[in-house]
Amino acid sequence: MSKTKAKAPVVYAFVLYGGIITKGYTYVKITNEHPESEEYEKYKEFYGDDVKGRYVKCAKDFDEVKTAVAEALAEQLQKRSDEEKEKLEKEK
Repeated sequence: MSKTKAKAPVVYAFVLYGGIITKGYTYVKITNEHPESEEYEKYKEFYGDDVKGRYVKCAKDFDEVKTAVAEALAEQLQKRSDEEKEKLEKEK
């Protein structure tokens, strides 16, 4: 008998930017569907034909990827907040 390996989950983390999305902002989504599917085209209807996207294919559980992305975003937001506070203090 041949042993079959369990299929690793495929999860995509992707971001959209450009189009009518304000500079400095992005739309982040975690999905099991490939981002270049029909769903990706749907976003062009909302954000314009100039919207661009990048994605990362992950071989981890959906919840694991979601948590990792949320933590990374929180870290970046905190860093940006700290930088803004420093900038304001220097201006005083």
